[in-house]
Amino acid sequence: MSGVIDAEGGCACGAVRLRARGAIVAMPQCWCTECQKETGGGPTNSVVLPDDSVELLSGDVGIFRRRSDAGNEVSHRFCRICANVLTAEVEGAAYTAVRIGAFDDTSFFAPQMILFRTSAPAWAHFPDGCQQFDTQPRAAV
Repeated sequence: MSGVIDAEGGCACGAVRLRARGAIVAMPQCWCTECQKETGGGPTNSVVLPDDSVELLSGDVGIFRRRSDAGNEVSHRFCRICANVLTAEVEGAAYTAVRIGAFDDTSFFAPQMILFRTSAPAWAHFPDGCQQFDTQPRAAV
């Protein structure tokens, strides 16, 4: 959907490092209530890649699991020291969503789609030209 990535990044404290290499599937901005809890009120911004395109280079990650609105398990991987969430994976999907803040250089990111638009607070602004969904597209749940 948006080219190819070859980038590294990590958490805030530097204990965890990762590499993303491969075809970008999507660059969503998610406003679901769970993502708003993760960020402290705003959306998550992610690059979605095939699972085999994301490699943990160093560090120890914890996993927080929850159920999506569709009933699938969502696994959030985070640094055990600084608690930064780095990735999220949905059960049954062959993709990993890497949080933009995990990358050393975020200049490539431009949201292409808005997920859970109807869950966004009234003050939210959506970038022009983004495809908007009231929930999550079926292919991603």
